[in-house]
Amino acid sequence: MSSKSLFFLPGFRAFYTLKLLRSPNWRLVLAYQSVIIRSAMWKPYAYGLALTGFGAAVQKLDAALFKCVNHNLACPVLDYLMLASTWLGVGTVQSGASLLLIFLGYVLNRDVLRRAGFAGLYAFALSGLGVQIAKLIWNRPRPPVTLFDVRLIDVPRFAHSFPSGHSMTTFAVCAALSTVFPMLRPWLLSAACVTAISRVYLGVHYPLDVIYGALWGLLIGVACAKAVMKGAPQELNHSVPDKRDRDSKATLRLLGGFCLASFFWRLGVVPLIGLDESLYAECSREMLASGDFVIPRVNGEFFFDKPPLAYWLQAASMAGLGVSSFAVRFPSALAVTALAFFTYWLAARLFDRRSAGFAAFALAANMLTVAMARLCSLDGLFALWITVSLGLFLLSYQSKIGNWGYAGSWAAAGLSVLTKGPAGVVVIAAVTGLFLLLRRKSKPFPGAWGAWSVLMFIISIPWFVMVQIKSGGTFFGEFVIHQNLQRALGQDFQHNQAFWFYAPVFLAGFFPWSVMLPAASLRLIRLQPEDDRGEAVLFAAVWVAVVFVIFSAFRSKLPTYIFPMYPSAALLVGALWSGADQCPQTTRRVLGAAALVAVAIFGGMFVALRYLPQPIPGLGPALMCMGSALAVGAVAALILNRLRRPTQAFAALAASMLLFTLAATGLGLPSASKTLAEPPATIGRALRDWQGTIYAVDLKKAGPAIAFYARQPIRQITPEALRIRMRKSREALVVAQVRDAALIPHGARLLMRIGPLVVYRL
Repeated sequence: MSSKSLFFLPGFRAFYTLKLLRSPNWRLVLAYQSVIIRSAMWKPYAYGLALTGFGAAVQKLDAALFKCVNHNLACPVLDYLMLASTWLGVGTVQSGASLLLIFLGYVLNRDVLRRAGFAGLYAFALSGLGVQIAKLIWNRPRPPVTLFDVRLIDVPRFAHSFPSGHSMTTFAVCAALSTVFPMLRPWLLSAACVTAISRVYLGVHYPLDVIYGALWGLLIGVACAKAVMKGAPQELNHSVPDKRDRDSKATLRLLGGFCLASFFWRLGVVPLIGLDESLYAECSREMLASGDFVIPRVNGEFFFDKPPLAYWLQAASMAGLGVSSFAVRFPSALAVTALAFFTYWLAARLFDRRSAGFAAFALAANMLTVAMARLCSLDGLFALWITVSLGLFLLSYQSKIGNWGYAGSWAAAGLSVLTKGPAGVVVIAAVTGLFLLLRRKSKPFPGAWGAWSVLMFIISIPWFVMVQIKSGGTFFGEFVIHQNLQRALGQDFQHNQAFWFYAPVFLAGFFPWSVMLPAASLRLIRLQPEDDRGEAVLFAAVWVAVVFVIFSAFRSKLPTYIFPMYPSAALLVGALWSGADQCPQTTRRVLGAAALVAVAIFGGMFVALRYLPQPIPGLGPALMCMGSALAVGAVAALILNRLRRPTQAFAALAASMLLFTLAATGLGLPSASKTLAEPPATIGRALRDWQGTIYAVDLKKAGPAIAFYARQPIRQITPEALRIRMRKSREALVVAQVRDAALIPHGARLLMRIGPLVVYRL
């Protein structure tokens, strides 16, 4: 869209609305146009051979087939049947069915059920990730954008059409399950075909969208099933591998599928939410656009809040995947996934493989970890470097790896400084120092550890020197004095909290495993441990205490600051639960406490709903599904523990957290984004082709998100400066909140209003 066509957009919409009145269900189409089409903003899509004659013929045939299904098969009974069958393509149904198979496989001790569940979970996660990438590449609008006589029965949430996500994920899961169970192949593939046809019948996809999605789904599903069944000992292999190796591989496969489903599914469908995510994303985009990877900038001004390592990774992701919310969140999801697998490896070295499985899932299946993976944030990467540093130190200290672990520990410490500043070194030095102080009588100080500290300075210092020089000496005062010292002392009044702030935050954020930490502390921690396992438990306890106390002492607090203690807390939970068979009373009390906390969180969600600053339609049903997942998981864990199956009880809690995540991702976040995130994203896309200056009046929170989607800086300006600017007769656009519209000088022309935001032309 050219810059001048922007001003004729309201008239064009009026013309389009008149055309919609010819549709038999014009109300639904009009609702679709107002919610979805504005996010696409009539941008031409890069779709295959659309510029060639053959591509035009394919498009024409595709539209003709769409009308045959969408119009000629119209029937009131089919409307209800197709609406019901399209739910088979919802991720919650597919992942829930896969998790149910895995759960039944463990309960019934049936390896084939477990493998079928793994195959379905992998197929769902990989196909869902492929759909998001393909939609970003092709960017094909849905039928209601280009066809005016669409029977739109189901209103989709997002604008991209090619390929069909429902078709791709459904065929992938059904193909995976039918490969494991050939006798069910006709029924599963028939159900997948009906789901694919329903997408065309409901008016949200072209036939080519569902055909492409079905073909790729079949390939992904069969490949996942073959990979999972490759090690099956029953019929496929004559040699039976060691049971511990088999269980370890199954745990790693399940952990990978869990991370894909929790961290990557629908990662980019929700626009940027919140000020921090928008700031980090816009800083990375401006780095990529300007080519200056030394000085971070937001809206063209210095942005010295944090060092640049996370910005570099996000810019690299956008260089490969395009500028989108998916691309800037992708490094966070990868970092948290790597953190989960490193926690498994570390726990296996420190304890055993059984404890490692419990620890890895305790880290992956909690609320804050999922949030760190699904947001454009620095804390997931920061926690990864701290965990690597402390983990390698302990393994070298216990002589389980060579002295190279000390070198890796200091290198990871340097990367933590490049991620979030000196806080990483403070945490690492405090944990190791207190631990060595406690163990000074049993083992000597590891001299090789300090000798490798030069690596940290080699990695971190060069950027600090370069940015201090290039910024004209302003970096030190802003970053070191204001962003670290003054905020730690409480001079950031927006984030100042009481000392006890992190107690309820940790209880809810690490739920359901947070209720197990007191039991783990009482049963496992000894100040004078007798073996390496006890020493590892002591180190993990020191790790938890140091992080909690340090960040509680700081006046400036955010819930994400204590995320570096989650891996150590997961190690304690894994060590506790690996011996759950020997302490049934403790296990029963822990699960009872988890059930009570689940009920409290469930009720707290609805209490918080009443105190929102603005109502969010659709959030209530989403919270009901999320809370129900927690409650059902806690009850199932109690029942399974009563049957003396603590491993299955742990699995029930982890599965409930996955269902909680899927409900939040599929229902809660889309509902919240319509009110909180869609307006600035839609405004930004509309202003993308504007060649002049864009001003923002009192939009410190929404401004970075608008700049990210507009792909150009937006200048903050006061109303007085705006009046002076108008006298100079310079053409510009002004974005403001509806409540601040009176501050806009007279003579400005209203172009659009979306949610609480308005756009004026000067």
